[in-house]
Amino acid sequence: MGQGVSSGLIRDVLVESPELSFVRIAGAYPIARTIEYGCELCGGYALSQTDAGFRDRPAVTTPDRLRRYVQRADGMPGVKTARRACKYVVGGSASPVETIVYLLLCLPCALGGYGLPAPVMNARVVLEKGVARYDSTRRVVGRRYRVCDLYWPSAHVAIEYDGFRYHATKERLRADAVRRNELEERGEMVLTVTGGQVEGWRAMEVVAGQVARRVGHRLRDRALGTPPQRVELRKMLLSYAIEGRG
Repeated sequence: MGQGVSSGLIRDVLVESPELSFVRIAGAYPIARTIEYGCELCGGYALSQTDAGFRDRPAVTTPDRLRRYVQRADGMPGVKTARRACKYVVGGSASPVETIVYLLLCLPCALGGYGLPAPVMNARVVLEKGVARYDSTRRVVGRRYRVCDLYWPSAHVAIEYDGFRYHATKERLRADAVRRNELEERGEMVLTVTGGQVEGWRAMEVVAGQVARRVGHRLRDRALGTPPQRVELRKMLLSYAIEGRG
């Protein structure tokens, strides 16, 4: 358990550490759910009762801290699963659906994914001088970088999740188009994924194939279609509505 909290408002409260909770989850749930929970702990969101289904908050731990903790946790129930799950936990996800897209694409085939290499989550892609926008005084308008939901730097390919495409305003559509053009002018391949695509395995298989070709990863026959592992993974991850959660 964590150490007691001592403040002017709360005293003598014991709080379970994020790392311990990760091992406890591993002892009670399937490994894919444990990985998902680890990504939440290491990401910038927490599940909530809001309309979006989550709220922003700083990461409460890191993949490295989880790995160090589970290596020392000999004999604890669930530690073997936790050690295996740690291999696939990434930091930086900003929403539950970003985590789901990562898991569907990058978990190994044995766990129901396509086995793609892990991306950088919410990576900053710096715009070159010729791409960044300037005002009349040659000052940069806005930021010199754009943030990509999932990004493979060596392959220059990014995935952007859009959970509200069918409700987008003209202003948002215009801003998205400008942003995409900026990234593509920089040489990035930008794939937009919607909630409908995430929910349909055929559409996600197309996305997996596009990323695989770009990163030089061969999708073997056993990675395609709907083997039992993929059916189970999708059933678990998509057990709640996608639209509005990302």
